[in-house]
Amino acid sequence: MVFDMTLLGIGLALLLAPAFAEWGRIKMKADKSFNWIGTGGVMYLMAAAFSMGIGFDLGANIFGASGWGVVIFSVVGFIAVLIGVVTALMNVFK
Repeated sequence: MVFDMTLLGIGLALLLAPAFAEWGRIKMKADKSFNWIGTGGVMYLMAAAFSMGIGFDLGANIFGASGWGVVIFSVVGFIAVLIGVVTALMNVFK
């Protein structure tokens, strides 16, 4: 099995967001917000790792343990990114 490239791409992009914010000198206004965004990126990478499965395939893998790991880490990652983006917008446009 291979990684889910969508989750992997989202995770890597979210991990690069704090680096680009530092490069664009935006991060100093909203440092904790970009920590939330980076945490969301790590959660999406964990979801991509769970999407590999654990050696058995039941067709739709959503009912296995690895399927629930993908769902849980994707939702937690989305919530972390949402918190980070909202707080970053509030801090930058203050």
